[in-house]
Amino acid sequence: MIDPETEELLSPREVASLPAFKRGGKPAHISSVWRWFSRGCRSTTGQRVKLESLRVPPGGVVTSRQAVSRFINALNNVAEAPPTKSRRAAVDHAEAELRSAGIA
Repeated sequence: MIDPETEELLSPREVASLPAFKRGGKPAHISSVWRWFSRGCRSTTGQRVKLESLRVPPGGVVTSRQAVSRFINALNNVAEAPPTKSRRAAVDHAEAELRSAGIA
């Protein structure tokens, strides 16, 4: 879900111009971005993945740079990095195991 307070918002035209979507130096067609919003694309696992979007007044639609990253990762079946807090807890737990085993 896009958080408009913390994520960098992009218009469909800005999304089309991102380097990840350029072919031969040309931006993706704007209709492709709208299709990604509405119908999405099939991922490497065959699941349908949509690019997250938000309606904004007056009658516009935006997405975010972070949503584009999530979209690309989902298309390629890449798991998102765990949240920082749980990652820190996992590192602390691993370090404690190493200390108890006499390794660190």
